Amino acid sequence: MFEKVQPNQTYHLVAGQIEEAIVSERLKPGDKLPPERELMKQLGVSRRTVREAFRILEQKGLIEVKTGTKGGAFIRGMTTEQVSESLALLLRLKKVSLSEVGEFRHDLEGIVAGRAAERATREDVKSLSGLLAEAKALLSEESFDWKAFMDVDRRMHMALAKIARNLIHESVLRTIHDNIHKYYESYLPRGKKVVDQNFRDMVDLVKAVDKGDAKKAFSVGKKHVERGMKYMQEMAAKNDYLCS
Repeated sequence: MFEKVQPNQTYHLVAGQIEEAIVSERLKPGDKLPPERELMKQLGVSRRTVREAFRILEQKGLIEVKTGTKGGAFIRGMTTEQVSESLALLLRLKKVSLSEVGEFRHDLEGIVAGRAAERATREDVKSLSGLLAEAKALLSEESFDWKAFMDVDRRMHMALAKIARNLIHESVLRTIHDNIHKYYESYLPRGKKVVDQNFRDMVDLVKAVDKGDAKKAFSVGKKHVERGMKYMQEMAAKNDYLCS
């Protein structure tokens, strides 16, 4: 199944061969890789190289290494969560710039909102209305809970992505919104003007989806992201100025 690796090559090439066998479906979820000794012989590499290759494949979520008498390296079934792990790490470490996050969301979230308006069922609209009611209740409380409000905002975005019924869009946006809070906490103003506008955007989005108005939903979704990114970029510029 595998070819010998040249002495000047490294463990990432061993991992590459196994990954290609998984991608081409020569190896399927649940399959067990040959024992280390057999792989060493097939590939012409050391035990250390095989183990380093396994470590890479485990980090990618492609295999699971089990110990014990029934242990070994087993092929894992791929999920959208695994595919999103690297992006999530980049966001948590802030390796993606604020402008890059904003540009990506600007490109995609209007499209998702428009598709949600085209594809929403009555149950979908009911679910969105429930989130809207949660947001309104938080705004009416004497002591405003900003984090709780932003959590409703996150769930609203994810509900729209789910309603749009595109698994790739939903997976990527879930990764973005599950990890963007660090950017919000650093750069998003918490004043009444920002919060009230956010709520008005929610109202307009739910109305557009309820009416099946894809053009309106697209416009509101896009402007919502534009406005939020403008607020954050202004705050980031202000912080840079104060720190300089």
